[in-house]
Parts: sequence; structure tokens; C-alpha cells
Amino acid sequence: MSLASRAASSVPCSLNGRRRHRQRRSTTTTSLLRHAADIDVALKAAGDSRDVVLTLTLPRDVPRHAVRVNIFKTSMRVTVDGMDDVALEGDFPHAVDVDGCFWDKDEATVRVTLEKLNRADDWGLTLERDVPAPGDTTVTTRCFFDIAINGKRAGRIVFGLFGAHVPKTVENFRALCTGEEGLSAISGKPLTYKGNCFHRIVKGLTLQGGDFTLQNGQGGESVYGLTFEDEAFGIPHDAPGTLSMANRGPNTNGSQFIITKVPTPGLDGKHVVFGRVIEGMDVLDACDAVGTEGGGPLGQVSIIDCGTLPLQD
Repeated sequence: MSLASRAASSVPCSLNGRRRHRQRRSTTTTSLLRHAADIDVALKAAGDSRDVVLTLTLPRDVPRHAVRVNIFKTSMRVTVDGMDDVALEGDFPHAVDVDGCFWDKDEATVRVTLEKLNRADDWGLTLERDVPAPGDTTVTTRCFFDIAINGKRAGRIVFGLFGAHVPKTVENFRALCTGEEGLSAISGKPLTYKGNCFHRIVKGLTLQGGDFTLQNGQGGESVYGLTFEDEAFGIPHDAPGTLSMANRGPNTNGSQFIITKVPTPGLDGKHVVFGRVIEGMDVLDACDAVGTEGGGPLGQVSIIDCGTLPLQD
């Protein structure tokens, strides 16, 4: 048997399999891969690559014939003779093309190469060990936006912020609501959401605002400087009214924010959730009504006033 092996599966994996590169619909699953405590697993899942590579470090005395790798469309299982626990098993975050998957072994590692069914799928969160700890959703701060649509007052949106989970992110939003930091040393603009508009409204999905410097999604800044780091994940975008930071990639939080209209799990692990709408969902619905599929609003949605409120009226 050659060094590179076909993975045992309901559909045999291709050994050389370089490969039928056609676009196919992916299937997303809900659980992830978990490994035995005495097995180290490294993941390589570059966003621009079709391959996902898992490298399992085993004891050096494990012979090749003692390893069994089973790969299916949405899951896999690796066992080693003599081990009490399964080495690696569970579901993939997305489906794979089984025909393009294979594995090999050297002296101390097993290397499993998976072919994404859809190259655009994000495999950054594949191992159960990498799932963030659940976040604390205790409301520590309340802030509000008074909203106008096309110059007509629409009402108030009240946010509950999760300061026990992400205090720095919450403080940034709170200070931009009060405007207490005055003028920015970077842009010369007032550090406040007051007078800002929602520059992007994807109808039925998300609303985005907070660009107080350019008003078009290309600007904005935090009260700490131009940007600051991702503070913590662990709270999902699992309900309408979820409030999270917009960004241009990891650790690029400024002043822009996202408010969801529906659960948006695709944002999890990429955008820091720091609050939720606790009053004024009807106002959010009115804002959403001027959105479009492409995100360009059909009318102007403005924050005419903003600030903080007592935790209990």
C-alpha cells in the first residue's frame, strides 16, 4: 500500500484526486471535531485554498497499519489500535468532496487532507477546542439612539450592552453615544454617533452605521485611536437585534457597528458581539424597511440624538 491512502468512506476518496474543480453547494453542520486528550492536532485552513489539512501527532511507535481514517461528506473518525479513546472524530463545519480527500502517515504524524466542497467555505473554526467560551450577556450599560427617517422622527432604539464580557468594546460604544471625548485628534471630527447615518441597510438582514467621519462605510475611528483589537467572541449572532462591531478584518474595530435583523451565524467568530436591542424593535423594523438587497438605503436613516440611560428607569 502506498504512503498516501484513500480514506475509508461511503464513497472512496481519490488517491491523487487533483481534482474536479466545479462549484457545488455546501452543507453546513452544527458540531465540530474533537480529539483525544493525548493527541495534538494542528489545523491549516487558508481561506483561499481548496484544501484543509489536519495533522495529528501520535506516539512514534504507532505503526501505519494501526491507524484507521474514515472520512464522510460531513464527518470523520480517526482511530488507533491500542488507544482507549478515539483519536479524532466529529462533524465538519462544511461538507467535503470525499473523492478529493486522502491521508498519509510519517514517523510521528498522520496528515489528513480534506477537499472543500465549496472553496469559499470558512473552515477557521473546525476543532471543538477552539470554540470560544460562552460570553456573559449580563446588561451592564444601556444606551439609546433617537432615529429619524427622511427627516421625520421615527422613535428610539435602546441597547443593552454586555460590559462584563467585553468592557473595552462597550466603553467605546458608550463614549461615542455620549460624545464625551470631544474632537478626534486623528480626523478632527466629534467623537460621537449623533448626526451619523446608517450607510448600509441590507433589507431583512443587517443594518450598519457608525462611520461618523465619512458617512459611507470607509471611515470611522474608536475612542482609543483609529482601531482596537477584537476583545472576545463567545456570544453568537443568534437573534434579531444583535449588536456587534463592524470591521475590515481581525482586530480592526473602530466606531462602525452592525445590528442584525435575523440570526446571522456567518458573523460569529469574526465580529465581536457586545449588546442587543432591548427596546425599539419596531423602530429597527422601520429602518429596515428603507433597505435594499444590495444595502444601499432608499432613504436617510439618521441618529438625531444618542446617549446613555439608567439601568432601571
